[in-house]
Amino acid sequence: MVIHRSRGGCGPLTRTGFNVWRNRGGLLAHRFTHRLAALAIAAGLGACAHQDTRFVGVFTSFKDCRARFAAIDARIDAAGVRDASYYRVPGYPYLRSDRTLASFRNELEGVDQIGGWLRHLREYDQEAREFEYINLGLSLQEAAILRYDLQSCGRGLAAVELDDPDGFAALSAAVTPTDDYSDQRRALHAYALIEPALRRRVAQRQAAVRREFEAPLPAADDAAPLRLWQVQATADTELPSNGYGNSPSDELGFPGLFDSGWQALAERNAPSLWIETQGERDQPGAPRLTAHGATVDPAQPVLYYQIGFTRFGDQRLAQVTYLAWFARDDADTVDGILWRVTLDPNAQPLLYESLNVSGRDHLWFPTPALTLRRDLDPHVEAPLLPQPARPAGPQALRLRSGTHALRRVVDVDLAQSGDAPTQRYLLRRYEDLFTLPLPDGGSHSLFDADGLVRGSHGDGDWLEQASGVLAAGAPRQLGHHAVTQVGRVEFDDPRLLESVFVAPAAQPPSN
Repeated sequence: MVIHRSRGGCGPLTRTGFNVWRNRGGLLAHRFTHRLAALAIAAGLGACAHQDTRFVGVFTSFKDCRARFAAIDARIDAAGVRDASYYRVPGYPYLRSDRTLASFRNELEGVDQIGGWLRHLREYDQEAREFEYINLGLSLQEAAILRYDLQSCGRGLAAVELDDPDGFAALSAAVTPTDDYSDQRRALHAYALIEPALRRRVAQRQAAVRREFEAPLPAADDAAPLRLWQVQATADTELPSNGYGNSPSDELGFPGLFDSGWQALAERNAPSLWIETQGERDQPGAPRLTAHGATVDPAQPVLYYQIGFTRFGDQRLAQVTYLAWFARDDADTVDGILWRVTLDPNAQPLLYESLNVSGRDHLWFPTPALTLRRDLDPHVEAPLLPQPARPAGPQALRLRSGTHALRRVVDVDLAQSGDAPTQRYLLRRYEDLFTLPLPDGGSHSLFDADGLVRGSHGDGDWLEQASGVLAAGAPRQLGHHAVTQVGRVEFDDPRLLESVFVAPAAQPPSN
């Protein structure tokens, strides 16, 4: 059984972007008087640990593991190839996290949940290191040795360091990723004093977006003829009629599918792009790295997708995020738009969202199944819903030429009914962006260690800088999108959906 990861991932020996969430049943071969000693075994240890031992007996070989992690991490950082997909948990070089996984830190019950949670933290680290090994230029042999060595070290350190309540509590306190707002930047720009001006700026921008969506769509003209881009299907898009069918959930309750099932789900929900096209820079393409930064090759029409998960009340929901990249008029810079589809428990669309790749212009497009909350948080800017509730069906995104701003979301039938020529794009996994070839050989991620597109710089004015967002206006990696200027809201917050819409009531247990 293959479960897609919440952000870019690969199996320990592959670069597929998927990982096997293994069944560790049977590893609890010993009965421990201490609950956390048992969970360390559940997290992947096959050796016996005792409550008060430290690097003795079977753990003797792990006493220099931290030095091994420190050595390779220093090498990674010196080469500038640290992967920003996951959060390096401070003090735990063998663990990485994301906001969704961290949200369970105080809710874990029983050995299975705790063991599964710890295993995911370790697997996140292993996945990120695979990209770092490649971008370091390691040989297959050197990467294999490091992989085996550090996986073994991770198991040993988890057993020794998390085998008591204090150790586990310290991990729980450290596991939540930092957000993408800078307290120092806010203090420097007197955010508390400038917040009213920021609110006025946001209100003006939201009003302009609403006017844009309420105005009639302009007809195609010779200067910017419309082109319709649709996904080239490569998978069997027929999924079980009952959502995920009989596929089991993982220990934390998130749904799972085989690789082909996730690919089919991504293709089924892929948006059509209905673009006002003045030239190649209005065509979605594949990013590539140059000597000066990043650009986009329109000769490779692709969209990138990533499977993620979120929480809505007691539900665990899958999300498919699509990213279309465009070249900008100025050389060696890129632009793009995100389109995220949140699926209900039956794998049907529940909510659509759009976002500029910089984190600006977060727009919500709920289906009729959702109800807006009446008690929205007054300390953050109000969510922007520029259109009435959208039906849960195939969508086409009308994009403006040049800026590639979203002008309207329409039924795909409307886009197909005109004279716009239809062209096809391919879907690629988002992880493909983490090992792009360099002009002079080798590879690098499109993103730097801060999650920004390499060579990009923010274009925010002093007012936007006061919001505290790092490099405001710069294109950035998933997991690093601060989406409000008032307040602190991250696009990958696992409770973002229920902060805007009414969460479903908990279902009573079945008899």
